[in-house]
Amino acid sequence: MRIVITIPPQPLVELDEMKVVLGESGNDRDLLIQGLIMAGQSYLDGPKSITGFTVAEQSVEVYYDNFDADIYLPGVTIIDPISNIQYLDTDGALQVLTSDYYALQADGRLALVSGQTWPTVSTTGDGVVATYDLGITDDGDPRIEQMRTAIMMHVKMTLDMADPDLYKRVIEGLVRPLWVANL
Repeated sequence: MRIVITIPPQPLVELDEMKVVLGESGNDRDLLIQGLIMAGQSYLDGPKSITGFTVAEQSVEVYYDNFDADIYLPGVTIIDPISNIQYLDTDGALQVLTSDYYALQADGRLALVSGQTWPTVSTTGDGVVATYDLGITDDGDPRIEQMRTAIMMHVKMTLDMADPDLYKRVIEGLVRPLWVANL
């Protein structure tokens, strides 16, 4: 499986609010702080992150060699409906898989609908691609603030050069409830 983020997320933490948390008043470290915000967000949030959970809205393409019994779509917070599932047939022609073949399960799996079978795919690799949007669309969802707090702690502890073991325990403690079990 290969994941490509086609539309990246917007930052969950803004530079100005991070500077308040850090007690920064000048602009001399703005680029460093902005870079650490981006690094913290990509480390903690999204289908390629350590949590496997996605808070910030983004679009992805996920490539598979073929159809398995069930296809797992990484990122958890899939904005339904799935934009597109395409595959290369045995002749190498690109085909679109219609939604009457599969159902999106709550755990992010695409399961076959009763009576359907997955099409046969070309053996060239990356024969199946799922395109979809991820993220939490409800601004009031508490998981957004939970992830924002973890990102802010990541930045603060990195700048403070905190003890790596303490750093890891604090950050993981903040995001552990969001962790995707099948990673």
